[in-house]
Amino acid sequence: MKRSLLSLILVVVSSYVFASDGEFALKGSNLIPYVWKISRVPNLQLSQADFDIHKWPSINLGISWERQGYFSAADKELVLATYFEVSKARGDKMGMPFQLAVNLQCKVLEIYLNGKKIAENLQFQNRPTVISVPDNQLLFDKRNLIVLKITNVKWTGGICKNTFRLTHPNFASSGSISLKTTMPANTYYDKDNLDFSVLYKSNGRMPDKLKMTVISDFHDTVATRNFGLIKEDRSFTVSLKRRLFKPGFYHIIVYTDGPFYEQADMWIAIEPERISCSDDGAPNLKAWWDETKLEMDSIDFQTEMTKLTDLGNPSKDVYKVEFTSLENIRITGFMFVPKKEGRFPAILHVPGYGQAYTSGSFRSNTEDVIEFAVAIRGQSPSNKVINPGFGLVGLAAYKIDDPRTYIYRGAYMDCLRALDILRSFSKTDSSRVAVMGGSQGGGLSLATAALAGNKIKACVTLCPFLSDLAHHGMVREVWQREKFSFSEAYQCKMETIDSTLSYVDVKNMAPWITAKVFLASALFDDDCPSHVGFAAFNKIRSEKRYKIYPNDGHMVLANEANVDGYHFLKEVLGY
Repeated sequence: MKRSLLSLILVVVSSYVFASDGEFALKGSNLIPYVWKISRVPNLQLSQADFDIHKWPSINLGISWERQGYFSAADKELVLATYFEVSKARGDKMGMPFQLAVNLQCKVLEIYLNGKKIAENLQFQNRPTVISVPDNQLLFDKRNLIVLKITNVKWTGGICKNTFRLTHPNFASSGSISLKTTMPANTYYDKDNLDFSVLYKSNGRMPDKLKMTVISDFHDTVATRNFGLIKEDRSFTVSLKRRLFKPGFYHIIVYTDGPFYEQADMWIAIEPERISCSDDGAPNLKAWWDETKLEMDSIDFQTEMTKLTDLGNPSKDVYKVEFTSLENIRITGFMFVPKKEGRFPAILHVPGYGQAYTSGSFRSNTEDVIEFAVAIRGQSPSNKVINPGFGLVGLAAYKIDDPRTYIYRGAYMDCLRALDILRSFSKTDSSRVAVMGGSQGGGLSLATAALAGNKIKACVTLCPFLSDLAHHGMVREVWQREKFSFSEAYQCKMETIDSTLSYVDVKNMAPWITAKVFLASALFDDDCPSHVGFAAFNKIRSEKRYKIYPNDGHMVLANEANVDGYHFLKEVLGY
């Protein structure tokens, strides 16, 4: 099994240059903390000059909403508030107003500063909105209160791009924080200590100290440290005892905590191939799925292939493929076939959540490979009978109160039947067939490989969902909140939800896989956290490899990880 070199560098700087009609700079020490207080009670009187926020839960604006358990489907309106101070010495004879730069991954309905509204209806965009704040709106050497009402917190995939900074042009920039660690394979894992370097580069006044927090992906605080700063450019090595870290993933946050504020963060992986999860599969799981496959085998394919003559390219023909799957549901996909004669390797593409494959999805690929993109039941264009949508109680919840009616039982069969159609196609070399998908598609690809046995030679799973569903909610609070919504909608107990999920959890099916497997995992991914992918990966007994993308979130599956997945398939299938 191959390991990937992890080399992580992250820099946060305190001055910005944004493009508008022309370029302008926003510089100075940031006076607003990263850590705020948050409330799900939207009808608060924001115009109050002061009210008690101490009992509210905390939220860090430098970390994605999802990581902290907030998402738009459930959180319609939220109130954020924080206190901050401005020294009177800083406020004397400023000559120019303060500047508040705002660009949050949400819609900001209102902003109140010390009880006075200063902005409203701000959307997330390419550059921050800069609000002029006269010094007479601030309380010097006293506690100031800034309050926001927000809605439509945006999906981020784990990459936070929030900006909320109060600065003054006459204040020297507070500097930057840089984190770096290098973990070469076969050396780092044998060390007693975890070492990484911190650089605080000052552009002016130095803070008194830096603080560091290390948090596991299960939200447990593993370590905290304080570091004094003396020189203007301060670099030092942090050494943490290796015994503090079980195999898993850890979030390192380094920050200044007043009188001005900067923050940097990164994720690290510690021996991910040693992550172990107990087998919580349903009793007789293999027999249950064998019975399901027999049920599908009794249903006639009723395959229809229609050549789409206006959508081909010089090297590929395009076919619309329709067939009947479990429960007599009609499924649609699009097949892209080389025009030249011969037999070719083939890839079955299975969809991400809400992804709609179209007749043009793979038209640009001119290589000698057949690609068949299938839409599972409930996803366009296979949603004519089952169409639950993708809201809070959507496709992932559909008939979750019974494993025999749960949508993923049928969806796995949709993929398996599509595989049989692809393998039996006249131009397919059935000895060189693979399955590939990301997110939900990553889970579908693992399930297909597990249920297909030796029919598949290679499996690419990019940031997979549908794995370790019992622990998923512990790592990703959003999933736990979604499950509660499923329970309410179907009026069933959480135990029933978990029991149903145990039948489709690909972690429990992974030992059945015989194909060669490539796993892509992004450390900042909040949709499909790295833990859940490795929970399945580590149970696979066939030849396998993984690659970790330390600075990326969920959308790496559509970019670098997708390219790497294709490279793996070319190597294994030989095209």
